[in-house]
Amino acid sequence: MARLARLNAEYEATRARNDLLPQLDLVGGYGQGGRNHKLRDTLYGIRDGQDDFYTVGFQFSLPLNNRVARGQYERARLTVRQQELREKQTEQDLAFNVRLAARNVLTNRFLVETNRQSVRLQEANVVAEEKRFRLGVTTSYQVLQVQEDLTLAQTQLLQAEIAYETAQVDLQLAEGTLLENLGIEVEPADTEGPVGFFEGLRPHWGE
Repeated sequence: MARLARLNAEYEATRARNDLLPQLDLVGGYGQGGRNHKLRDTLYGIRDGQDDFYTVGFQFSLPLNNRVARGQYERARLTVRQQELREKQTEQDLAFNVRLAARNVLTNRFLVETNRQSVRLQEANVVAEEKRFRLGVTTSYQVLQVQEDLTLAQTQLLQAEIAYETAQVDLQLAEGTLLENLGIEVEPADTEGPVGFFEGLRPHWGE
């Protein structure tokens, strides 16, 4: 959208610049006429091409000190510059968002691995504590405490995995590849071509 806005501004600047240039037009015309003392015979003369005539000429115009056109051109140039800066800023924002999303993916993937190791460690602690309990070395309270630590580690692992999946989706959104990765294709709607002048005047009842 920023690129289209910049292109539209460039077109407007080109149009405003053309308004400052001299203009030379080739003009021409064709007509049919008839001459007679009676109106009816005159109409017959037009029908029969009694007096065909052609005109050809050149028309030249030169703008002199056109302040309005110059002002429009300067405003158009300023708009082009603003749209260029906006497009560049948009590109920088997109690149920053991609880098930030990629960094979040790496961070959350590291957290997932860290929490997995923590779960494995807590699972080993639970097994060891249960063996100690069977040997009478520890109490049931200590076993319950270690099991709660395992549950907490499993919960943190689940949260880290959810955050990692969310970071991956955010990265795909920033890259503009989410629909492609999901296998979704979006086809633009078919648009009709330009309509001619006479075609536009024709009524389209019932269509």
